[in-house]
Amino acid sequence: MPGAPTVYTALFFWDEASAFAAGHRPCGECRHADYQRFRKAWTAADLPGSTIREIDRALHAARVRRDRSQVRTEALAADLPRGTFILLSGGPALWDGEAAHPWSPEGYSDPRDVTGRVTVLTPTPLVTLFRHGYTPESGIADQI
Repeated sequence: MPGAPTVYTALFFWDEASAFAAGHRPCGECRHADYQRFRKAWTAADLPGSTIREIDRALHAARVRRDRSQVRTEALAADLPRGTFILLSGGPALWDGEAAHPWSPEGYSDPRDVTGRVTVLTPTPLVTLFRHGYTPESGIADQI
């Protein structure tokens, strides 16, 4: 971004929930209020790092391995907070606390019931953030 006082990477996502699933945080410049809310929630959740550089390092380590493969975890669907992305047989889906909304570049589909263990796509520190009350905005905001 010309004239930007800091390093700027042009990343655009469908919504905040999908950005978090990819391991990113709100921009401190163009989404300053959300960035401040994120920083407060990160500190309240006692997650590692106090500077934004340290937080970005923690997010990077939680989303990708040295070989560039995605870090994924497993959990019981019922134990996951709203806003977490999980993997269904057809691809990624947003968990609303009760059901999964399959995602595609066209947006979210109708919710599907999911039970048992699931593969979690959202990096662990962000899932922890959601557990401590940070609910990301999503394309199904009225449903989660």
